[in-house]
Amino acid sequence: MGPLADNGGPTDTTALLPGSPALDAADGCPATDQRGVARPQGTACDIGAYEYTP
Repeated sequence: MGPLADNGGPTDTTALLPGSPALDAADGCPATDQRGVARPQGTACDIGAYEYTP
C-alpha cells in the first residue's frame, strides 16, 4: 500500500499498489470507491475503500 495521500476525491486515501493481494479479492462492494471511481475496475472489486486503476 502507498502512503495516505491525495489520490483524487474529497478525502485522502491509501492507494493499492500493483501486485497487492487486495486487488480483485473482494466478494462484493459498493458501486464506487471512496474517491467516486466505479467498481470493479478488474475482474472483481478490490478490498478496501480504494479501487486500483492501472
